[in-house]
Amino acid sequence: MSDPRLNTTIDHRYHLTDVIGKGGMGIVYRAADEKLGGRACAVKLLLDSAMSSDEVIRFEREFRIISRLHSDHIVRVLDTGLLEDQRRYLVMELLEGAPLSQILKREGRLRPERAVSMMKGILAGLAEAHSEGVTHRDLKPANVFITRSRAGNETAKVLDFGIAKDTQAVNRNLTAANMLIGTPRYMAPEQFIHKPIDQRTDLYSAGLLFYLMLEGRTPFDFKDPVPESLEDMPSELKIGWLHVNQAPPSLEATYPDLWPIIAKLLAKEPEARFGSAQEVLDILLELDYSGQFPAHTASFYSGPLPANPTGASKLDEASDSSQTTGHPILGETLAATPPRSGKPSALWLALTAAALVVVGLSVYLITRRAPPEDEAALSKKGICVNAIETYPAGATLFMANQPLGLTPFAIERPCHEVWMIRIERKGYRLESLKLRGSQPRMTHNLTLSKEMELPPQRPIILDPDAGVEPDAASKPTRRPSPRIREPKPKPKPKKKEEGLYF
Repeated sequence: MSDPRLNTTIDHRYHLTDVIGKGGMGIVYRAADEKLGGRACAVKLLLDSAMSSDEVIRFEREFRIISRLHSDHIVRVLDTGLLEDQRRYLVMELLEGAPLSQILKREGRLRPERAVSMMKGILAGLAEAHSEGVTHRDLKPANVFITRSRAGNETAKVLDFGIAKDTQAVNRNLTAANMLIGTPRYMAPEQFIHKPIDQRTDLYSAGLLFYLMLEGRTPFDFKDPVPESLEDMPSELKIGWLHVNQAPPSLEATYPDLWPIIAKLLAKEPEARFGSAQEVLDILLELDYSGQFPAHTASFYSGPLPANPTGASKLDEASDSSQTTGHPILGETLAATPPRSGKPSALWLALTAAALVVVGLSVYLITRRAPPEDEAALSKKGICVNAIETYPAGATLFMANQPLGLTPFAIERPCHEVWMIRIERKGYRLESLKLRGSQPRMTHNLTLSKEMELPPQRPIILDPDAGVEPDAASKPTRRPSPRIREPKPKPKPKKKEEGLYF
């Protein structure tokens, strides 16, 4: 990868030799520390295109968090500094190995002992972060790095604390109150709706990783059946509905000793999960899984299981490596609705009718929001609420190609920001709305206009005698030849009549 900073030295110390990786916001270089005899290290800095105030604050937050974490299962920060253009850079240990996402994409599912060994490292890293009051919020295969020690053991390290929630620091809120951040495939139910997030949110994501390593796929996929009302909606709405409402397929028959642990990690309500990462780690330490490589294994990573019914992993690496900034909170859009299926039987209808009260109560408990704050509290926080209503209702609100929800919908935004909202509904014209101003509460009512339907075109009659259009396959169309008009002859001059004159 060509880069103008390659083969240059920053701060008269770190010589940048290669580009290790590049994302939407930052770039990581392989570097040599010239003050320490050329020791290899990694240098991370923001791209020029990501120098907004929010991204700079996230970068500073990541430095503050991981600089105080000292676990062997979290990437270590060695140094920090400022470039000549006032950009902060981080110097971290150089990891040799591969992200978990690449390993799973290449090998499918892993052997149980290997998966357990990796999970121990992931949980150890989370336990260290949680003890310092840090919730990761974006645990996924791309943010777990697998390296190998000289003794032959694999070690998992947790990366990327740029969007972590730090309870020991007072930070500016980098996203609006109605936005969520993370990667939908690996997010907990409470991240899709307006509920508090804590360390148990990371445990749900850890359960998803555990499931993925054993099965080669996640329990919920974008292609899984969803309610008919969500079939044409963006994938974030579909996967969110599955996380909130669907139970994961059981692995009890295949992994009877591990499934109870995974099932408790994947509980819908945080209160039903384990209390801490250390608690799960202690349970795994009691299992008889060594995690050692077989003696005959010559390659860095062991191969897939001999009999893998799922074949190659279905993991879509592109959907798991997205960076952090905001998906909308989906809220009431994720109300429990049976997925679309064939014609229901009478027994199914009877059971559904009998369970409506229970389901309705569950949906209410899942999707209810906190009571609305008064205008004084909103004004103190600098938050403005824009309530958008359309006639007819059910229009989809978009901001920067991200769906916010269906109308009627209340959007919370920082009062100093101006948001452009796109409003779409099938059969109606596209509308847009600019949200601005500092009033604590504003209501916008829009009447959508139907799309103009073009009148049907009348068929061209080529055969006037038949009165219908001939079949093009049986009667070729011929253009009439141009009519040639012959010039009219000039009239002959009249001759004078001869006669007798008296």
